[in-house]
Amino acid sequence: MIPDEQLHQLCGAPEEPRSTSRTLTVWKPVHEQLYAVLGIQWPPMIPETMVGFTAREAEVVFVADHRWPATEVGVWEFFDANRSMERVFRWQPQQEFDDRLVNPWKSHVPTLVGHSTMACRVKTPDGTVKIKKLHGLEAMRLIGWDLCHWKDGASPFASGKILPDLLLSMAGNAWSAFAFVPLAISAFGAALADLFRADDADRVAPSAVAAESVASFSSSDDGSSSD
Repeated sequence: MIPDEQLHQLCGAPEEPRSTSRTLTVWKPVHEQLYAVLGIQWPPMIPETMVGFTAREAEVVFVADHRWPATEVGVWEFFDANRSMERVFRWQPQQEFDDRLVNPWKSHVPTLVGHSTMACRVKTPDGTVKIKKLHGLEAMRLIGWDLCHWKDGASPFASGKILPDLLLSMAGNAWSAFAFVPLAISAFGAALADLFRADDADRVAPSAVAAESVASFSSSDDGSSSD
């Protein structure tokens, strides 16, 4: 993970929350029901430090952190908060108890796709828990594009034309079929070429094959002819 101070130097102001795609009439009642099942105050008091998430995502992250508090100091945990409340916790609105909810927090970043909103948290030595959204620069590092790989070591946001969400999308699509298929075809072609490539010493010249065939045919013809 990249320290907050370094991210601030590269990007400037913190990210603004993105707009919510699903209408309030779809997800708000579902959220309210699960909050009631868990005995959490509704509407929730989302910490001001939890930035970059939409209102829907923030409510999902809030439940995950409340139901499964961080225990290990210095260990980052992750899950994709852009999925619905039902998918994240494997919960159905008619389910009245929370004993079958699934803990989404993982010690590794799960599959990163173009529309992921990766929630990250870590427990600090003083006991506080830091929760943040995975930054675009951090997502690029996950696919192997480190800070030193940017041109002249400059911030990619210097031009003002690139936003962190664009980098998240690029990183999420880096290993999609659109990127994987050309690489797979190239690798497969190279493997076949190497497999069927023989050393020059082991090759038989076409003229030698033709001469051997003619000699064999002539020998056969001489032995079978009679008056």
